[in-house]
Amino acid sequence: MMKMHLVNISKLEELKNVVINKINSRHFTGFASIDRPWEKMKFLVPKQIEIPDISYIELIFNRTKFNSCDNVLKCHEASITMQNFKEEVYRYAKALKQIGVKKSDIVALCMNEVIEVSIFEGALNLIGAVSANIPSNLTSTGLKSYLQKFNTQLLVASDSYYEKSLNAIEEKNNIKCIVVPNGNSFKKIKKLSEETNELISASNKIFEENENVILLDSFLKKADEIENIKFEKMSGSIPAKILFTSGSTGEPKSIVLTNKNIVTELIRLKNQTHMQLGPKGVCLKVVSDIYPYGNIISKYFPIYVGKTVGLTPLLNNKNAYYYMDLYKPPFVQGIPSFYFSLENDDRFKKDGMSYLKYAVSGGEKYETTAKERTNAFFKTVGSSAVILDGAGAGEIVACATTAVGSKYNINSVGKPMVGINVKIIDENTKQELKYGQDGLICYSGDTVMQGYYQDEENTSKNIFVDENNIKWFVTDGIGHIDEKGYLYIIGRKARCFITYDNTGSAYKVYPESVEGILKNSQEIEECAVVYTDSSDRGKEPVAYLKLRPEYVLTEDLKNKIISFCKNSDLPDCSIPYIINEWQGEFPRINDTKVDYNKIQNISNEIMKDSRSK
Repeated sequence: MMKMHLVNISKLEELKNVVINKINSRHFTGFASIDRPWEKMKFLVPKQIEIPDISYIELIFNRTKFNSCDNVLKCHEASITMQNFKEEVYRYAKALKQIGVKKSDIVALCMNEVIEVSIFEGALNLIGAVSANIPSNLTSTGLKSYLQKFNTQLLVASDSYYEKSLNAIEEKNNIKCIVVPNGNSFKKIKKLSEETNELISASNKIFEENENVILLDSFLKKADEIENIKFEKMSGSIPAKILFTSGSTGEPKSIVLTNKNIVTELIRLKNQTHMQLGPKGVCLKVVSDIYPYGNIISKYFPIYVGKTVGLTPLLNNKNAYYYMDLYKPPFVQGIPSFYFSLENDDRFKKDGMSYLKYAVSGGEKYETTAKERTNAFFKTVGSSAVILDGAGAGEIVACATTAVGSKYNINSVGKPMVGINVKIIDENTKQELKYGQDGLICYSGDTVMQGYYQDEENTSKNIFVDENNIKWFVTDGIGHIDEKGYLYIIGRKARCFITYDNTGSAYKVYPESVEGILKNSQEIEECAVVYTDSSDRGKEPVAYLKLRPEYVLTEDLKNKIISFCKNSDLPDCSIPYIINEWQGEFPRINDTKVDYNKIQNISNEIMKDSRSK
């Protein structure tokens, strides 16, 4: 005889309500926030991902038992295993404590992207200090301004930047500098490539140590002065990194990321992409350490999931072949201009690229036609990879949506990760828009930054808390979401493009910032800066000038304007060496704002004609 089980209807209803409330809370889902389709599936609760209350370096070290003997970082011929990396982090941390670095101190790093950068970052995180990765292409004046802004008492600089560092130190009292020779990573290696020798010889400086300036070897001897030391367990809420991103003004902003921001991003990316400790191989790092995409997504995430990060301290569009041939990476964390440089190098057609399996792109918009061209190129060189796009912002630790882990949609930048919400709002009313409608892209989740460093005004402009007590970051990206949760990016409210500087690092150029400098020149009445394609740098700035009536654009005047830009503290890669005179009035939108898109299109035709001549 079948037994009958009585069902407690009130308990079932209570459970149902709990489930629905969890769904509607929107904390653990990765879809758009309007007309939420999963609400029709009342008992389908998205998986909650537990985020431990620890520092990001502790999260990394918790994986040591799985891959202690595996290389986690490579820089040309040098490499370091996970176990050695952990030992070095503790060693550097002891030395840092010995020279007086404390919890919450901000330490500036201005370095070539060699292995020691990551060791210093890990050591600072271990003792609860904050690492601030300063752009290496700054002038001495620019470096000094950041040191003052962060009130740092310690600068760690590669020897290639030490002269600039010393000038800044001499002007700022009570600051110490640890100088890291680029050759330090290669001391035990007998045979070095020409590129490695170039990296070392270009910065082989000789100088005397003093009470404020100390070489790396002397610094590390400080660790021997301490026997045993216990490090305090750090919580997720404390600041861990200051990195750089862009804002609508075009000026780089200093973003403060907590341990929780970074730990959350690493764990959710691992779950979203299904990248576990398994297939080994090098993940090529293309983007600079000063950006969250380069620092956290392209470096610490591969380490966390058991890959080897291939560092590229000399990377530019001309030597991309060298790094691809050196590392033969199955994984690449790149940007569109990097992939364009691969397409333009005939050596790949000869040698092939069958080792490349995953080609991730971010940093700027990858046009669909360009993706199709790159995907076709991969096939011709024997690679099974396709461009896997993503989107986000430095203010949310870079990655919010990714094409990895979902059905391929070449027109989209993928779906939001679990734990990240995306919504589209009207720029003027701030009201949420429906599926398919273009507006400003907003993100929410535990990866939203703590804020811009000592900049409450811009923080409050870009972050708001809604009626459900959910914290949102408003980007300057324009796009829409479809009913399946795919995000499509149309463009950016603020104009910018990515180029390479003379160190080989990817750098964002902000035309508004360049225009602001140009307009200070007495000869210029109005100007517009756009970009043109470059075989060397991916893209480079082009300036169109409307001169005052008494001036004529001669070669001498062009050179004078370029010199004016150089003397203005503008980074060299932002200086428009291509200068043209604009005839007549600039095109405008509604007779008010300059139509930069139209200028860009006209410029494309002008530059195309000039190349064909």
